[in-house]
Amino acid sequence: MDAMETEFRMFSRAHFAARAGVILALGLMCTSCNMLHKPDPMPIGLLAPYGNGHDVIWAVAPLRNESGTSLANELALADTLRNQLTEVKGISALPVNRTINAMRALKMSSVMTPGDARKLASALDVDAIVVGSVTSWQPYHPPQIGLNLVLFHNGGAMQDSAMLDPVAMTTASTAMSIDSGTGPISSVSIQLDGASNEVRCKVKQYAEGRHDPTSAMGAEKYLKSMSEFEKFACFQVTSLLLEHERNRLSPQVKQEQASAR
Repeated sequence: MDAMETEFRMFSRAHFAARAGVILALGLMCTSCNMLHKPDPMPIGLLAPYGNGHDVIWAVAPLRNESGTSLANELALADTLRNQLTEVKGISALPVNRTINAMRALKMSSVMTPGDARKLASALDVDAIVVGSVTSWQPYHPPQIGLNLVLFHNGGAMQDSAMLDPVAMTTASTAMSIDSGTGPISSVSIQLDGASNEVRCKVKQYAEGRHDPTSAMGAEKYLKSMSEFEKFACFQVTSLLLEHERNRLSPQVKQEQASAR
């Protein structure tokens, strides 16, 4: 009886050890799987095309509300645009409050002419200033927003300047090329409709790395909330503005590269 009991205890211990080994192995496998999980996606980033080795400094003038509705908060939108610019690698942007204070000191109620823009940029000691307007604003689902922006340079950091055709600016749907030394160097205009499949696809791309993947709403939050849709719109118009600046500078860059050979 003692021999059988001893044998039974030895069997139980061996069985327990085997089960413990299996559990440990499964635990290690799970840990390994967790360590090898796909990294969270990174949000799309934007890069300035200037390559001067340091950030250029921009300011944003208060946007004009030309949307036909008083519900649009053009000052909040200017802040959102400024915040977006600070996320661009190679650009620093002053707070909109500093721009407003400079306008008050200059007794400037709004930026109406290229001369106003250059005077304000000089007072702020920035490399460039963004002036623009809200052309449409519809907060109800699906949201809609339209933005026009023009960029004025101040000094050499932005290189060659260009002239704006006011009629073309208000009708353009993409970036424009401008050619004189008195007006803005770039002008862009966008109209975003949340019902558009193209816009919805862009929203989904923009949301990658910016929203909680466990949230039931997901990327839809940028279409359900007007403030979130405004962030998306400011990203899109900034991306378009930088694309135009890159195109504006590319012939000069190619010429410099050819001269260096």
